[in-house]
Amino acid sequence: MDLFNLSFKDPGVERKFCEEYARKSLPIVRFALLFGIFLYSIFALLDAVIVGILKTVIWMIRFGFVVPIAFTLFLLTFLKPFHKHLQTISSLAALIGGFGILAMLAIIKPPSMYLYSQGLTLVLFFNFALLRLRFSYASINGLLLLIGFQIVSLKINPLPKAVFINNNFFLVSTYAGGLFVSYVMEKLERENFLNTLVLKKFAETDGLTGIMNRNSLLSTLRIESQRVGKKGESLVFCMIDLDNFKEINDYFGHLKGDEHLKNFGQILSKKFRTTDYVGRVGGDEFGVILVGLSDIERVIDAFGDVRKEYFRSQADSATKSSFSVGCVFFNSFEAPQDEFFFYSLADLALSKAKKKKDSICIVDQRNNCLYLGEIKT
Repeated sequence: MDLFNLSFKDPGVERKFCEEYARKSLPIVRFALLFGIFLYSIFALLDAVIVGILKTVIWMIRFGFVVPIAFTLFLLTFLKPFHKHLQTISSLAALIGGFGILAMLAIIKPPSMYLYSQGLTLVLFFNFALLRLRFSYASINGLLLLIGFQIVSLKINPLPKAVFINNNFFLVSTYAGGLFVSYVMEKLERENFLNTLVLKKFAETDGLTGIMNRNSLLSTLRIESQRVGKKGESLVFCMIDLDNFKEINDYFGHLKGDEHLKNFGQILSKKFRTTDYVGRVGGDEFGVILVGLSDIERVIDAFGDVRKEYFRSQADSATKSSFSVGCVFFNSFEAPQDEFFFYSLADLALSKAKKKKDSICIVDQRNNCLYLGEIKT
């Protein structure tokens, strides 16, 4: 993680963090927007007391500009396409609120104008804390509001020197403190996210081979089967069993057997697409989920490539192993089933393939055999 820019170097990890951060921030941002609208509206009571005849203009800024835009931004948070733009929505809310106060400062006459700069302090508080803005967004927003205050207070509606220095002291201090809080909050969020990723990987990964474990593979099978059923795609789930692994274990010992399993898992990971899922079911059994693959010949050819690489890796071994494959083919035109249904069918197909050894059997969802034969290289 880059501690200066507060970002992950891996674009994929950064994207996942942003998605998760937006998901967690959504209810807080909604509350912050409503709370901000309430405060912005309730301060209109002070306008009636402090600004006198300018009350109508100030209320126009509050209720004709800031509040309607803020409420529109609040409504946008309920539209799913805008969830990925939550940081932009929060930034706009902070800037609109801040620029509204700057507009008031530009027209209010002394001594009333001396009091309204405190409203920017509240906006900075929302910007750095309540609106769940990431450090980069919050720091830029705060800086823009500070620059705006300098322009209004020096050029448009100048403040007395003492008041200008006093107000700047509080605003700059709030900005500096906000930077620290925002940085620490995001850093902790990123560290927690990274720790969660590591724990999740441990929970989903087979400790020996480094590929998915049984629970993770079956969970993915359930999710993918539901997804392809809705989208009109196809899916193939395959079970793979090493034919004479017991002989290797007995001849070379368990350490060599573990190395053999690890090697086979790496071959499966390398030979299949990045969109596919590879896992170890247990012992010398493995599983593969092939997403969006409707051509049976391509499935057969894929395992032919695995067989070729597997045999090449055993070129110097005294005892060689082959493998058998059982696959179930599923498409969206058939009734949806759970993951254990596919697992059972693939296991039955594997039993047929193991009778011939070094073979592959592919069945459909009704257990009709679509292919049974030797794995060809």
